[in-house]
Amino acid sequence: PQIRITADPAFNLVPGTEDKASALMDKFDIPLNERIIAVSVRECVGVKEGFSDKVAKALDAICEKGYYPVFIPMQISNDLNISFEIANKMHRKSSVIDKEIEVSDMLSIIGKADIACGMRLHMLIFASVMKIPMAGIAYDPKIKGFMDYMGQTTYVELENFSEEEFISALLYCHENKEEMKNSLAEKFNDFKKKEDENALLATDLLKS
Repeated sequence: PQIRITADPAFNLVPGTEDKASALMDKFDIPLNERIIAVSVRECVGVKEGFSDKVAKALDAICEKGYYPVFIPMQISNDLNISFEIANKMHRKSSVIDKEIEVSDMLSIIGKADIACGMRLHMLIFASVMKIPMAGIAYDPKIKGFMDYMGQTTYVELENFSEEEFISALLYCHENKEEMKNSLAEKFNDFKKKEDENALLATDLLKS
């Protein structure tokens, strides 16, 4: 049989309206006049003691460059507590989206960010969709695989998580925004073509 590699359907998602994005930012006390770093963290096996402290310190460090962290739990049940834990350990102020929101609204808020970082694959996919420079925390091989496929070297391994390496990845995003945006746009177009193939393949299967 013929085998083809296609893309995650998430690459076909579109963000909500500008008005909806502004309303959400107001609802969750996200300042409109700040440079935003979108953050996604999660509870998982392999998180070692001190992880939340290291992430908090790394985010405080990038805040020195004028960023305001916005925690976006992809799954409230697994992500909310650790989001608050890290936010509360930070010296800088941040916002936590503590309610379920639609995927289109997540895209809207991520699209308002200057850079993004996180553990969740879909945070990284959503950042790619919106062409937002990103840094990943690879808790699973799929994170490393995705970042490698997208041509992004800005990720650190959870197993040997280093605060310094994570800060370096965030600073790279900060210092190379335009280059990363262009690279993501090129890769996104490739993924979008593959996603369009999904529909064609499904039609062919129905006809066979």
